[in-house]
Amino acid sequence: MVNSIKLNNLISNLKNLKYSQNTFSHKEHEESVEKIIIENGFMSNNLELYYINQPNGSQMPPDFRVFDKNENIDLECKSKKNGYKPMWNSSIPSNDTFYIYTNQKDNKTIIIKGSEIITDKLQEELNKYKQETKLLENKYNIILKNLPEKDNPYNFGVYARNMFVQNKHFTNN
Repeated sequence: MVNSIKLNNLISNLKNLKYSQNTFSHKEHEESVEKIIIENGFMSNNLELYYINQPNGSQMPPDFRVFDKNENIDLECKSKKNGYKPMWNSSIPSNDTFYIYTNQKDNKTIIIKGSEIITDKLQEELNKYKQETKLLENKYNIILKNLPEKDNPYNFGVYARNMFVQNKHFTNN
């Protein structure tokens, strides 16, 4: 639940976004969201209404953390050309994050809170999966590293990248 009127207005205004691409090299969706954040009075140099772009770095969610005095929200941008099933890549949805999801086919935006996407139990199971794949990666890297050079002359290793997929579409409620 968001108590701040300013933060609630921001969320409402983000619902009017049209589709824009959001890839590693084309951050149009994030740029559109940032523009609306600024238009709603949140500035990087304001002491009461401000935001931080990429607070955990460019490869870790969220895309934005927006502050109004003692309250803040996290915003993560997702977009897809068709359908309402985002690719989560290696991150698991967070209960407290608002996901701003645009779709090219319908040119619509859905804003959904992580707690509507994922339960605590599902989050726990997916985190176990991440931990187990990391253990498996470490196990095989040790095995491969200990092979005689004639069996692994180019020092192969493994990298287990988790990919989380959603198999059911969001609905526009």
